[in-house]
Amino acid sequence: IRWGLRPDIGRNATSNIHAKAILRAITGNLDVFGGDMLYGPCEKANYGPLFEYTDMLPMEQRMKQLGADRHKLWTWPGYQLIYEATKRYWYGKGCIFSYAPACHGPDIWRAILTGKPYPVKAVICGGANPIIDYPNSKLVYKALKSPNLELFVVLEQWMTPTAMLADYVFPVANWLEMPVVHMSTLDGLTNFAAAGEKIVDPLYERKPDYYFWQGLGLRLGQEKYWRKTLEEEWEYLLKPLMEELNVKTYEEFARKIRWWFPQAEEKKYEKIDPKTGKPRGFATPTGKVELYSTILEKLGYDPLPNYVEPPETPLSNPELAKEYPLILITGPRFRPFHHSEHRQLRKLRRLHPDPLVEIHPDTAAKYGIKDGEWVIIETPRGKIKQKAKLTDRVHPKMVSAEHGWWFPEEIPEDPVLFRAFESNPNVLTSDEDEYCDPPTGAATFQPLLCKIYPAEKYTH
Repeated sequence: IRWGLRPDIGRNATSNIHAKAILRAITGNLDVFGGDMLYGPCEKANYGPLFEYTDMLPMEQRMKQLGADRHKLWTWPGYQLIYEATKRYWYGKGCIFSYAPACHGPDIWRAILTGKPYPVKAVICGGANPIIDYPNSKLVYKALKSPNLELFVVLEQWMTPTAMLADYVFPVANWLEMPVVHMSTLDGLTNFAAAGEKIVDPLYERKPDYYFWQGLGLRLGQEKYWRKTLEEEWEYLLKPLMEELNVKTYEEFARKIRWWFPQAEEKKYEKIDPKTGKPRGFATPTGKVELYSTILEKLGYDPLPNYVEPPETPLSNPELAKEYPLILITGPRFRPFHHSEHRQLRKLRRLHPDPLVEIHPDTAAKYGIKDGEWVIIETPRGKIKQKAKLTDRVHPKMVSAEHGWWFPEEIPEDPVLFRAFESNPNVLTSDEDEYCDPPTGAATFQPLLCKIYPAEKYTH
């Protein structure tokens, strides 16, 4: 039973995933070969202090995390409950913080602009392009341009629309220019270890972003918490495994071992825990498969999946649907790009030069739209322009707009910013709380109400 991409966004995100998890359990597909194997963290790796030291942050300070008062599952309150359950189950190795909760993005922009619940005066952005990728792009732009934001730093390989607004841009190395450990090993997601050596030296002043954070930490008096090199960090992470395999350095591990994984074991929940003399069960507070989630209940949410009609559909808002009669979905994956990446690579742009909106032929005929022509997509929040692609893949009452679009060949300076707002569907989306999933804050990138018409009828 696959998760898929679309169920994890919008007003019902948590309930969607919860319902699928229940289906996996009641159909006997948990922790069995061919089903959903529950691997846990790498048994031969060190976790905890690497990069994090979260236990050193006082609880009072943790609870200041933006969004923790409303979207509790994906912030500190939820993380604490999940961490305690996984730490008990996996013999002291709980899920690490960096993969789980985060500030609610829309709250960051509002805190910059309003100073509530407290002022946000500095932002460091790495591995992200929020002007394009976050909902309500115009609000993101307004916040990053605000005089209330005293410092904006971006770690990047390319000058993106977001980077163009930064006070400082630090050039960082890509994955071929640094030693790497697989994310699942680093984040404790799977019981295996994978590593790769640096292929080429970084050009010019580019460095792995580790050294940015290390340099900042050293200047803040954190000398005893940082190792000298990234290789030394990886050696600490992999030390138990390296000792078992008689490997001395990270480079040797990456070159000679590269991949390590133990024999997979199914139905671990039936195994007897030597500490209790009882079956191990599952990494939940009760040790059981929780169809009725005690974590959601403790956080104040419905412990069972429920459905709430999204705020912007023909059913929930029939009056708005009279003016905006079509259902808009945004964010479909399409080759050769990933989110807002790779638009600046000429070979890839030749394969896919323009942003496309998929429209059913009957719908296109109704609105006077021809295949390959530029059309306007409009919601109550704004308008963008994309090229029509006629296909019966989409329902006649729906249109599907590609996400992540900006144009690196265009003027980079503000306010143009590579035409960041011309074809970017996040000009059309909302990040208001009523559009977000209550437990996690996941935004509604779809469904939304829209109308479409030929671009020649559009005036700015």
